[in-house]
Amino acid sequence: MSFHRVSIGLVLGAVLAAPSTSRAGLLVQQGAFETDTAFNSTLANEGWSVTGVAEGTYGNNALNGNFELKLVDDTSTANGQQRQFIWTSGTSYDWTMSFDSATSTITWLFNTGSISPVTLTRVTGAFDSIFIRTRGSATTASEVSISEFNSSSLSGTSSAPGGPGDNVDYLGLTNFGSGNWVLKGSSILTFNGGTANAVPSFQFKFVDTGGEFQITAIPEPTTLASGLLGAAILGIVAFKRRRHTSA
Repeated sequence: MSFHRVSIGLVLGAVLAAPSTSRAGLLVQQGAFETDTAFNSTLANEGWSVTGVAEGTYGNNALNGNFELKLVDDTSTANGQQRQFIWTSGTSYDWTMSFDSATSTITWLFNTGSISPVTLTRVTGAFDSIFIRTRGSATTASEVSISEFNSSSLSGTSSAPGGPGDNVDYLGLTNFGSGNWVLKGSSILTFNGGTANAVPSFQFKFVDTGGEFQITAIPEPTTLASGLLGAAILGIVAFKRRRHTSA
């Protein structure tokens, strides 16, 4: 799977990504960054700060030793929670992530299709965007798909690195609003052994961009088609009226 390259540039004090779609108010940018270097450089140059991370990683794929699921600070696991988990390669795991604006609390329910999903909660710092980072290698793969935001469909929205070797992909989400929200989706790790605490993996990076990460929404194809049809009809009516007036 491959993604187009998106240039991030400083325009009138705001960082603008290439146009994307607006669904249920949430703005989504596919392929927001294609390398960790580009993402980390933007953090440093624009003064963005990562205030929390939700992570799924191969770990050691056992209920001992390493932790496969985390909801923590960007630099420390002290403020947050970690859980052990056993992955099945190529299996899709559903999850639900919600935000309580009154307490600034993120709740992440993982493997919601099971009898006992894994639950992680954390009070997070301010953020206005989420960057979903997926990482794979020549022999492993990672994919995160978004299916729903506040009960509205987001089907077809996903992050997955493409090409051989060690690759990453970033999916940018912004315009969450100031209230509560619920995000739903699924995650898949594919591996033949994997590498402890490294690949394959995925992360949700909660980032405070100070409102600088902006996405210009373009209409969905159906909306655009309806608009063009409406404009055409209005044009025909206006033309007929002009002919009638001049007759």
